[in-house]
Amino acid sequence: MSATAIVAAAILALTHVSVLAGTAHASEEKSMIEREADPVKRRALNNWHHEMVQCWVYYNIAQEGLRRTGKKETAVAELQAVVDELSSRAYVLHRPETTLARMDLATTAMAREMHNDYVNISILLSKYGKLCKLVVEDTYGRFGYWYDKAYSEAQ
Repeated sequence: MSATAIVAAAILALTHVSVLAGTAHASEEKSMIEREADPVKRRALNNWHHEMVQCWVYYNIAQEGLRRTGKKETAVAELQAVVDELSSRAYVLHRPETTLARMDLATTAMAREMHNDYVNISILLSKYGKLCKLVVEDTYGRFGYWYDKAYSEAQ
C-alpha cells in the first residue's frame, strides 16, 4: 500500500469514527482541511471534498430521477445509502457552510446542464457517471489522485 493510500485510509477511518461518535466539528471550529498544515495535503483534501460533494449531488439527482420513473424502492434505497455516505464524509472534511455552499453550486450547475428537466438526465450520466462511481468505489484512490496532482503542481 502506497503512502498516499495509507494517508487516505487514515482520513477515512477518522471520518467514519467521527460520524459514528457524533463528533463532527461545529461550524465555528476549524475543519479537518483547515487544520491541515501541509499545503499539498490541504489542497488534495480540498479538491477531494469538492469532488465528493459533486458526486453527492449527482447521486441525489439520479436518485430523484429513479423515484420519478417509478423504479423499485430497492434501487432508490441503494442510491440513498451512497448519498448518505458521501454526505457524511463531506461534512467531516469541511465546515458545514462550505459543504452546503458547494452542494448548492453543484446542484445549480447540474440542473442547468440538464436544462432543468429530468428527461435530459443522460447529460449528467455521461459527464459524472463514471467518475462518481469511482469516487464511491475507490475513495482511497481518488484521494491519491488529488494528492499526486497537488504534489506535482507544488514542484
